Amino acid sequence: MAGADIVLRRNRYDGLALMNESPSGPFWYTGGVNRAGAAGVTAGALCVNTVYTGPVAAALDGIDLSLPAGMIVAATVYGITMRHSDTVRRARASA
Repeated sequence: MAGADIVLRRNRYDGLALMNESPSGPFWYTGGVNRAGAAGVTAGALCVNTVYTGPVAAALDGIDLSLPAGMIVAATVYGITMRHSDTVRRARASA
């Protein structure tokens, strides 16, 4: 998800704001939890299992692709849900 965040913010961060751990900080989000991040991690975790073996894994002799698939799903969910965030808008405006 860090790669998705770098792309969303165009690698622009307010370093002092990142250190602000108070509820008034721009990275505090909702009660100190970034819901987009939580949704991404949850969606990615749901992909990491060995119950289902898809056609790509079967073609690759049963290789476990759950971890890379989970990472891709987590980054995608995070990117989609985070793209309209105020902190992302401010970072893009400063670019």
